[in-house]
Amino acid sequence: MLIEQLRNRRLDEEGLLRVPGNKQKMLAMQKLMENQWKNNVDARGIQTVKNVLDSSGPHEVACLLKTFLRQLPESLFTQDCLDLFAQVGDMTIFDDQIWALNLLIIQLPDVNYQTLRLLLRFLKDVVDHQAHNRMTVNNVATVMGPNLFPPRISKASTKSNMESLTDGMAYAAKTNRITEMLVTHQDELFSIPPEILLQLSRIKVK
Repeated sequence: MLIEQLRNRRLDEEGLLRVPGNKQKMLAMQKLMENQWKNNVDARGIQTVKNVLDSSGPHEVACLLKTFLRQLPESLFTQDCLDLFAQVGDMTIFDDQIWALNLLIIQLPDVNYQTLRLLLRFLKDVVDHQAHNRMTVNNVATVMGPNLFPPRISKASTKSNMESLTDGMAYAAKTNRITEMLVTHQDELFSIPPEILLQLSRIKVK
């Protein structure tokens, strides 16, 4: 619903996803949506949420989308695959990166797979409107990367604060590059040949 709202009405908004919205308004929207869904939302409840979104500013809606992504029980990439997605950034050959991302994406649970695909399509739409919203693919990746790849917290007591900060910055830079690749090359990533899908399904069964 949030993505639909932004895609249909707000793609030309300058700084979309980057400019912070009003925190109090965003929190009020979040509380309303969570309450509706807790109570087994019906058609009337959906319309109530839609009316609130229609009357809200684009930056509040975008902020709420990022908040929901950050507050998921685990990343869209799942706890098991999160580090593997990040490690793709260490590869030096582009074709190997695409192949690795393909293999990882197809391993995601269906709900994660479909949600990621929907999100990436929306992010590509945002980039396609960069002449108006000034959100290049690099800008989008920089803003959305931390919402997809939770920042790492070093547990190594031997590391200094500066070393931990340096590691964190390197991880953020790497995962932002992966986010940019996911947005830019999503057509290649979500069009795996049937024979590869069959091979992967057999691997899963084993």
